[in-house]
Formats: sequence, C-alpha cells, structure tokens
Amino acid sequence: MAGGQGGAVAPSQEPGAGELAERVALVTGGPGGIGQAICRRLAGAGTTIVVNHAPWEAAAAQALARELGGASVALPADLTQSDDTRLLVPQAVERLGRLDVLVHNAAVWFREPFLEASEAHWDQVLAVCLKAAFLVGQAAARQMVAQGGGAIVNIGSGAGASYARGQSVFRYC
Repeated sequence: MAGGQGGAVAPSQEPGAGELAERVALVTGGPGGIGQAICRRLAGAGTTIVVNHAPWEAAAAQALARELGGASVALPADLTQSDDTRLLVPQAVERLGRLDVLVHNAAVWFREPFLEASEAHWDQVLAVCLKAAFLVGQAAARQMVAQGGGAIVNIGSGAGASYARGQSVFRYC
C-alpha cells in the first residue's frame, strides 16, 4: 500500500474515500498490526493521522507517521494513566487544529491461566480497553460537537466471546 513520493501512502481509489480527505484521525494503538493497517487505510483516503503510541513504541510510531506522509504525527500517551489519556485529544487538536475521527484500537491482554492472573494485569486491561475508551471517547466527542461533527469507532476483539481451557480472562477486549 505504500508508494508515491517520499514513501507516503498512495491515495485510495475506493468509493467513498473522498469523504475522509482533508480530515484528521486519531488512532490509538497505531503502531500495532491492526493499528498500522487502520492508519494506512485512512491515510490512503487522504486523512491526516495522529498515531497514538505507548511511550516504548516511539520509534515505530514516528516511522509510521513519516511513512503516512503529509502532516501525520506520532503522539505518545500511556493509556493506563488517566492524566495522559485525558490530554491526548487536546494535544492532537493543538498539533493539527481539529479532530474528525477517533479510532480507539489500543488493547492489552495477557496470556496466563485465570487462577494465576494478577490484579495488576486485570487493572491494565480495564485501563486500556475500557477506561481509556471512555476518557478518549468523551474528549473526542466534546471536540467533535464543538466542530459540528465527527465519528468515533471503538474496536474490540471477538476473542472475549470464547474460552479455551487454560486461557485467561484477559482476552475480552
């Protein structure tokens, strides 16, 4: 999907792609596999991307933002920390002037048997998958209402709908 000048993602020729042109989208969990695909697809439709990343993913997020081209940027926030999470949307708007699309894609899960699961891991899952979705979504909605509209997409996993012996309870988001 990459191409064009300077490695920027080539514009999409798909029907409806023009609806996202000249928009700004914030994608949480941008450096991950699904996050990268979302960022590339949106950038291919002409959207400027804010690639949100955990502090330890800075290099990958910055490389992705450069690949996406245009005014796309990488923006760190530890989504397990409420203060970081609350600041994400205002920082994105400060950098790019608006926010039209939020894709809450960030997730965390642990591979450990239920009887060995720690409360700390459970707290991390809830913070990233639920609390951050609420806090970022609320901040994005406020911004979008002030601008006259926008779209919020929350992504979850179907893994939580099934259980296999020995798997953890942490697979639901």
